[in-house]
Amino acid sequence: EKERGRLLEFLDRLPDEKPAQLAILRADSANEAIVEYLRVKMAAAQPGAAQAAGVLQRVQRVERVLRRQRYSLTDARTLGADIIEQAQDQSSTSQTLQGVLSVLAPPINEELPDVLDDLFKEEWASATREGQLQPLAVKAVKVLTNEMHKILDTSTSGYYKNPTAKIDISLSHSFQAYWPTFIAPIELKLKLDGTSHQEGVGQLQDRWEKVQEMQPTRQLMIGCLLGQDSIELWRFQTNGICKRTNILPFSWERDNIGYQVLVRFLRAPSANLGFQPLHSPAGFRTAMGKKVRLAAAMSSVGVRPVYVASYGRERAVVKMSSQADHDREVEVLELEGIKGKRGFPCLREHGELPEHVQAGAGATHYMVITPVGVHLGDEHRDGAVLITIRDVADAVRHLAKHSWLHRDISPSNIVVAKLGNKTQGVLLDYHVAGHMGGSPGTGHRVTGKPVYHALRLRHSQEHSVAADLESLFYSLLDVLSGGEALWWRRCIGERNMYSAKFAAMFSEGEWCRVLGACRPSLQPVLAALHKVIFRDSPDHYVRHPVTVEEFVEALQH
Repeated sequence: EKERGRLLEFLDRLPDEKPAQLAILRADSANEAIVEYLRVKMAAAQPGAAQAAGVLQRVQRVERVLRRQRYSLTDARTLGADIIEQAQDQSSTSQTLQGVLSVLAPPINEELPDVLDDLFKEEWASATREGQLQPLAVKAVKVLTNEMHKILDTSTSGYYKNPTAKIDISLSHSFQAYWPTFIAPIELKLKLDGTSHQEGVGQLQDRWEKVQEMQPTRQLMIGCLLGQDSIELWRFQTNGICKRTNILPFSWERDNIGYQVLVRFLRAPSANLGFQPLHSPAGFRTAMGKKVRLAAAMSSVGVRPVYVASYGRERAVVKMSSQADHDREVEVLELEGIKGKRGFPCLREHGELPEHVQAGAGATHYMVITPVGVHLGDEHRDGAVLITIRDVADAVRHLAKHSWLHRDISPSNIVVAKLGNKTQGVLLDYHVAGHMGGSPGTGHRVTGKPVYHALRLRHSQEHSVAADLESLFYSLLDVLSGGEALWWRRCIGERNMYSAKFAAMFSEGEWCRVLGACRPSLQPVLAALHKVIFRDSPDHYVRHPVTVEEFVEALQH
């Protein structure tokens, strides 16, 4: 009933949906509602390719929204229970087991590696929570994969730019956690029984949905649930069919069936696990004659693909985008007083893409920027985090001097770069930057990600320096808590998200909950920032917006 109500609420905001709403009211489930919606809309569509394409896009949009709402409304355990029930309706256990194992590496017959000694086994057996299993599992699988894949500890929020798709351990095609190079997940659970098992399956399904979004051509994914004494593999496919090995006994012994399955999974070719590396577009020569070789995709190849590349003899980032986005970013980065300042990327060159370079729908221009960094995440130490946040705050200050605002600050737009022995924070992505006051061409519309929106935007609907700094504060909370502090991201709808965020910032009990989820060593800094931003009351918060000077001073605590 809740799912049906949420879908109806969504359809209320679209024109001409009364027939579909009636069909949904008659449906027995959310899945059936999607089918009924599709049937009604297709029946109502006029003949012609354009109309059919429009209807299909609308249906796909509703389906994506319902997917996100379904996960938010029913939590991982309920989703996992549904997937398990669905898998039980498939073919017999023996056939399903072979359907998963057949794509793995052949069985092995070799001695245990030295890392799996008696001390390791004792520590593994004595663990009482998943966090204790994490470093042990990472240590073991790095050896067992036999260099077939890169193994990344991606249990923190800084990876993959999506806190709701965190993965305990990732098999990757590269040493950096980029969605285009993600191969397969390993989720750790202390025990694979009851609700813990259902939760793990739900998490794998949620990751699979995210992988389909970020790797649109992918057809399947095999994921691993690893417990202290059991293991299970799941195969997810785009046609909705799920296969599983069932739960197998596991121990770190050569002849154990679960150990054999784990090693065969870790050594399976990436293509067997459903991953095909993206083929980067051909390299090209820039307008200045420098040769660009695109080495690895950093983000999905879509409207704004981003690559690590060799630029002459240097490493650089090559970002491809539409002309409108390109022109806005270039306008900001070429401002006098911005070029060469800490906190900003250095725009080395830009121009129109050669005709032979196909870089995705709408990408017609390129920018070459340095330095190459990694996104700010939970893996960075206190000093690096504070330096990075200070540099980004300074970037906000310099933008304001030229009457510009970033308007989309979040962890995915902040990177940590090394220049020699020095750490530097860099603020990226200026394609939605706007002039203060909303001069022609920029408007007053609220942009950016709602999770990181400043509360004041709910009142004024106008971005400001204080709003950018508040978004930076939420980004810091996110990084220092592994995503746990920003619990309002689980709310449905921006109005509910705003109410939850308001309570988290102005209710003493809720703020203590947020602060307690963060890294203890930096809690005094967070408390100082909270005080200068929110001023102890909503009235003072609105009347006295925080300044960059106050923000930077609070970072010294």
